[in-house]
Amino acid sequence: MLTERVALNWIETDKFKSNFLSVSFAVPFEKTNAAKNALILKILKRGTVSYPDMIALSKKLEYLYSAEIYTKTACFGETQLLQFSLDVLDDRFAMENTDILAEGLKVLSEIIFAPVTENGIFKQTYFESEKRNLLDDIHAEINNKGKYALLRACEHMFANERYRISSLGDAETVASFTNAEIYRWYQEVLDSASIEITFVGKTDEQKLKNALRVMLENYKPSKSVAIGTEVVRSARDVREVHEECVGKQGNLVMGFRTGTVLADGDYPKMALLSELYGGSATSMLFMNVREKMSLCYYCASIPEAVKGVMFVRAGIENKNFEKARDAILEQLNLLQKGSFTSEALDSAKLSLINAYREIADNPQSLQNWYIGRTLSGIVQSPEEAIEVVRGITKEEIVATANKISPDTVYFLEGVQNGGVC
Repeated sequence: MLTERVALNWIETDKFKSNFLSVSFAVPFEKTNAAKNALILKILKRGTVSYPDMIALSKKLEYLYSAEIYTKTACFGETQLLQFSLDVLDDRFAMENTDILAEGLKVLSEIIFAPVTENGIFKQTYFESEKRNLLDDIHAEINNKGKYALLRACEHMFANERYRISSLGDAETVASFTNAEIYRWYQEVLDSASIEITFVGKTDEQKLKNALRVMLENYKPSKSVAIGTEVVRSARDVREVHEECVGKQGNLVMGFRTGTVLADGDYPKMALLSELYGGSATSMLFMNVREKMSLCYYCASIPEAVKGVMFVRAGIENKNFEKARDAILEQLNLLQKGSFTSEALDSAKLSLINAYREIADNPQSLQNWYIGRTLSGIVQSPEEAIEVVRGITKEEIVATANKISPDTVYFLEGVQNGGVC
């Protein structure tokens, strides 16, 4: 911990020619606030007190050896993070006595704490422009039918849970926002959210900590908000929802309660199970539902570790809905019975181990890994997880599989006209 409200994930490596640092404000994932968070991040990137527009900001970053600053929201279960990330050239590769990281932190600090304002709120033209951009992003979600089907499936599956909402919010909510309202929420975030900082690179640790304390001197929260995720371990009933959307093919999304979450401490078992079930080109769903039965264009399982759910997504012909649904469930049934070979399990292990190894190749992947575990109270590196995966047995996979229960079957049928989209 850097302070009582600021956690620091320090990942030292000389693998990269740059240093990566991210400051994440953690808040509860709520419908109205999710949209506000998305809008705030867009506005803050428009300019600061010292660099009042994107041109001035770009020139400063170019001067810092083409440094990059980007913002985004990320969700871990029902906790949303407002992330401000800095990627700068390591001082080892710069001119002598150049402290690029320190200079980059000053710019990052201004983006977070010193935005351009007018009359005590955000600059009106920036607010209006980014509000339009966010509305365009929301309207564009419908263009990716697979992603849209997943959003709709979540709305039904988590109808009484916060996880149901889109991280962008909805158009009606965004359209109603005023500049003063968004600025008040920005101040509320600074006054209540805890901070997760992730550093990936190589520098003097104490020097960086001192620089961070200076950077965060304006961070003086007087409130606290409870963050966490509601976990439903098993489904009571299976709901099935059919909707229509203009398109040439259908999109099937099946949601499962896994009964296993990251906070349990044994999540590598669930990760390996998903890899075996539908996470690779040798998985049961790919080899059987797609290749042998030819029931889908693609078919894959996607677990969510913090919430404790898993989705199976498939692009199918409308006429194959029932066959595809039943085949996907049958593969899970076989998994629960232990009807898979040791060769298939070994192949899944190799695939997952390679995926864990690749995490170390990307600073943002490392950030996601450690933040998810910090929020879940878990201390485990990718290398440690690899060793756990190596020792997982078939019996443990079967036991983990038998915790899984189907919750929601959502089918977005492709039609020529009409429908929800």
